[in-house]
Amino acid sequence: MLFVCATVVCCKEKDEFYYTTVGTISEKIEVKDIVAVDNQSFLLLGADKDDKSVVYACVEKDNIWSFSKRYTDAEKYNDIAFSEGTVWLCGENMSLRKSKDTLRSSSIFTKFSYWDEWPSEKKNLLEVYVKNGHPFYMIGTDDLLSGSFYRYCYNDTVYSSSKKKYGLNDMVVCEDVAYVAGYGSVLKVSEKGTLESLEKIGGENFTHICSNNTYLFVSTYSGDIYRSEIGSDLWTKVASCGKKLLFVEANSFGDVIATGESKEILVSTDNGNNWREENFQDGNKISAVVTINDIFYIGTRKSCVLKVNHQALAIHGK
Repeated sequence: MLFVCATVVCCKEKDEFYYTTVGTISEKIEVKDIVAVDNQSFLLLGADKDDKSVVYACVEKDNIWSFSKRYTDAEKYNDIAFSEGTVWLCGENMSLRKSKDTLRSSSIFTKFSYWDEWPSEKKNLLEVYVKNGHPFYMIGTDDLLSGSFYRYCYNDTVYSSSKKKYGLNDMVVCEDVAYVAGYGSVLKVSEKGTLESLEKIGGENFTHICSNNTYLFVSTYSGDIYRSEIGSDLWTKVASCGKKLLFVEANSFGDVIATGESKEILVSTDNGNNWREENFQDGNKISAVVTINDIFYIGTRKSCVLKVNHQALAIHGK
């Protein structure tokens, strides 16, 4: 595998980040994840002021979004997924819950207690990827430097990565190939978990990874962004701004946004070739960023959901 460094220093000219507000939930929550159900609705996973998990159904009608609480649990969930009409929640204490009626009712995934190969010290599921009605890939971690990649087989057995155990942060799956952003590298797992390799892109803390079906983008805690064409082993550093980055997301138009703990958001409209910094004036710390139907949805720590589309980024960038 090859590694090419072509550092691009982020532009210092700052405009105001343009977004529209989807809505604000009346309950004080920290938004943790958002998943689409269909073109007019999504589910929002959050943590309330008592650190309980809550899920809201968000429905759009006549360009107005309404929020209704659908589920609450003392169990701490980190990720919500929707596949083939089924909602999945995964979280701490090896929790994996499923629902076939968008969380009007739900149950613990029955096979989970029989996953004997799961290391007992791993208590935290961070993310699950679902395929054909089953959990297909999962990542879990115990602390910053400890964690593993897991895959579920249809004989109700879970296999864990035997070669690579390190801090895991985020996962994206492209045509059954999983890319896991972690502490020190990006783990690539192909052929249903049988082949594993660490990408040669530097020893950073990789915080978030995404795909727009053409490129992969990964952010780092030190403020760098790397890009790779899907199917290639070549990674290029396309941005370096010196600010802690926690999220990077992209859409099929070539728009990419990245953000972290500061009030600046990095924006590219050409697949990461050029970047600009924009000021985030909401006054709300960002806690989640996802892409749904080429629209960026941003969740905050104070119950607010925002969205940014391609037209806004393109017009504002001129």
